[in-house]
Amino acid sequence: MRNVRVRYEKTGDARFVSHLDLVRTFARAVRRADLNVYYTEGFNPHIKMNFLPPLSLGYESLCEAFDMRLIDETPCADVAPRLRAVLPELLRVTDAYEPETELTDVAFVRYALRFDADVNAAAATLGREGLTIEKKTKRGQITVDAHSALREAEVADGALEIVLPMGEASLNPRHVVEALNTYGGFGIEDFRCVRKQLYAADGSVFR
Repeated sequence: MRNVRVRYEKTGDARFVSHLDLVRTFARAVRRADLNVYYTEGFNPHIKMNFLPPLSLGYESLCEAFDMRLIDETPCADVAPRLRAVLPELLRVTDAYEPETELTDVAFVRYALRFDADVNAAAATLGREGLTIEKKTKRGQITVDAHSALREAEVADGALEIVLPMGEASLNPRHVVEALNTYGGFGIEDFRCVRKQLYAADGSVFR
């Protein structure tokens, strides 16, 4: 038995698919692809799959991942094409390999935000000290120092790209937009968000 990490993109109308429906879709795809995978034990066995923390509904991603266990010698090189053959194009499997890390090792995430406002001014606003973000948690509302939490804020290809922490200190891009409206008066109501890259704690690209 060995772990296999599947990398995939979630784009277009797939951004409106909930995380629960996404898990069900991939479970069906694994069965249709006739992959010999590990199932949980008990009265209601299901495929053992671990996913990254879910995207907010409406967000797209170019770097999603889930782990599963193969119980035969199917080459990893065969997994991606077999899944692509049974999945819609908006959920495109890009790679499959044996991981050397845990999904919980993802420390930072790069997002690209597009909205009808000056992205250069937005990046400059996020560079100010003293910006705070109000975040709701299970223990109530907390105030986060946005300047310290933001690892990067820059403009690339007409979008505002930000790098935010993942895990217990995670922030949602929506919090950043709220800070822009509060401190910069941008009045952003709608925005497009794409999760572009995952990073380990040392800043290297997560695999």
